[in-house]
Amino acid sequence: MISRERTRDDGEMVLSGDDLQREAESEAPPLSVCVSVQMRERERERERERESRS
Repeated sequence: MISRERTRDDGEMVLSGDDLQREAESEAPPLSVCVSVQMRERERERERERESRS
């Protein structure tokens, strides 16, 4: 649980290192997932190109 009550005057969130680490891990998917999604998108683009040519 991240406590968001503590903010600086400029509105920036003040989080401890552990909170920042946990938040980064929860928001960003693992790199392997990103890569596999990119590969799938490229495959779909190739399929579309083949279909448009034929």
